[in-house]
Order: sequence, then structure tokens, then C-alpha cells
Amino acid sequence: MTRQHLALVYLVCAIWGYNFIAILMALDSFEPFSLTVIRFVIVLIVLFPFLRQPVNGQWLRLATVCLCNGGLHFALLFTALRLADQAGSIAVLFQTYVPMSALIAVLILKEQIGGLQIIAIVTAFLGVLVISLGQHVIDHLDAVAVVLFSALFLATGSVLMRSLKGITAYSYQAWTAVFSIPVLLPLALWLEAPMIDQIRSADSVAWIGVLYSALLASVVGHGLYYILIQRNPVNQVTPHLLTVPVIAVLLGYWLRDDPVGWRLIVGGMMVLGGVLMTILATRRLARCRAARSV
Repeated sequence: MTRQHLALVYLVCAIWGYNFIAILMALDSFEPFSLTVIRFVIVLIVLFPFLRQPVNGQWLRLATVCLCNGGLHFALLFTALRLADQAGSIAVLFQTYVPMSALIAVLILKEQIGGLQIIAIVTAFLGVLVISLGQHVIDHLDAVAVVLFSALFLATGSVLMRSLKGITAYSYQAWTAVFSIPVLLPLALWLEAPMIDQIRSADSVAWIGVLYSALLASVVGHGLYYILIQRNPVNQVTPHLLTVPVIAVLLGYWLRDDPVGWRLIVGGMMVLGGVLMTILATRRLARCRAARSV
């Protein structure tokens, strides 16, 4: 990986790390499902010109992937942030989608799992337990449950996404908005305060958070990420993404006075260590399969 690409990786990490703060800014004025809908509306307006029809036979899988990776994942993540009212612990717990993806790949794709992967997955979930025993987190166990469900949906969508063909990054993001809005809009109108009232009463800080999440985190961040994984091996890019929750924890502590106790530090290291081991173990298994196939 070149120095320019490495710099872009850490730019993406910084954008995504601050996104947890931006979402909390938006949640001061918007409720989670309404925020998710508004965010996807903005994304769809910007990326509509990139919308392309998928290959025949992929509609059902595309809709499933878009709902898992888009509407359901984001709505639950925003709900968890609203319940916890802090960025750090949610950002760390959310990283469990990586070991969850490894488990789901075994169940759905019948992929092999090695001993190192099992150790990594157990380590990550023990880290979740350590974090969950912290006093602030105990007071918000509902947020822990919701963010783990959010991670589960993202993990499921990420595994199913592997079989999608011929869809560009921006076309995929536009389709995610297309499939997510009709599902989330009725739920937002039913479960939350009138959306028009939220829009009218939102202050400029909340709108900055909305626009940051939609334009910088989604359009720019994911756009750069897909460019990077097209030009570099995925396994050279993904380990650097572990800095995202670290950035979120530091920014939450600096900008919002989020609590950072020893349980979050130790448990966070266990979660991120488990995630890193999962990535490395998956890379090792892929190399072994490639060597056997030669």
C-alpha cells in the first residue's frame, strides 16, 4: 500500500470515527428512525444519478443486503446511541460485527473456521462482557442489546453481499436508500414524534450532524473506502479500520466528557484484539485454501 493510500485509509477512519459524534449531535433533535430516513433521503438525492439496474436474478438478495446493511443496521445503531448517549462504548461494541460475520459465513456459506478464529471470536465476546459490566453500561444494557443486533444485521448483510455482482459502490448506496426508506418511514411515523415537527425544530448543530453523516461518512467515506479496496488487498486495508472506535472513544471523551473507565479500556482491547485476530485468521485460511487449490 502506498503512502497516499495509507493516508486515505486514516482519513476514512477519522471521518467514520467522528461520525459517532455527528450522529449524537443529530439525535439531540431527531429520533433514531426519523434520522435514518432523513439521512437516506439525502444520500438518495445525491447518488440518484448513479442508480443502475442490477443483474437479473439479484433483486431479492440485493434488497436483503440493502435492508441488513442499511435501514436495519443504521436505525438500530442510532437507537443504541440515543439510549446510551455516548459514542465510545457503542463504537467499540459495534465492532463485533467482524467476528459475527465469520460465524455467519460458517452457517450460511459453509466456510471452514479455524482454531485461531474461534479464539478470536471468544475473546471479542468476552470483551463485550467486560464492557457490559461497567456501571455506566449496566445502566444502559438496552443499548448494548440494540447495538449487538445492529452488528448482527451488518454482519449478515456483509456475508450475503459477497455474491452480488456488477454493482458499483455508489449504485449500491443509492439502492440501499431506495429499499430502506419505504420500510423505515412507516415505522418512524408510527413510533416517533411527527417527522415534520422534528425537522422544523431541529437546530443548526443537529443539521450539521445529519449532513456530516449522510455526505461525509456515507458518500465520501464509503466512496474512498471502495476505491481503496479496489486498488489494495482487502486484508491490507481492514486492520487499519480498528482505529475507528479508538478515534470515537477519544473524541467522545474530549468533546462530550464520555466516561472512559478501565472496563471500557480492557474490554475494548479484547474486542479489538479479537477483531484483529479474526481478520488475520481469515487471511491465513484464505491463503491455505489458495495453496491447496494450486
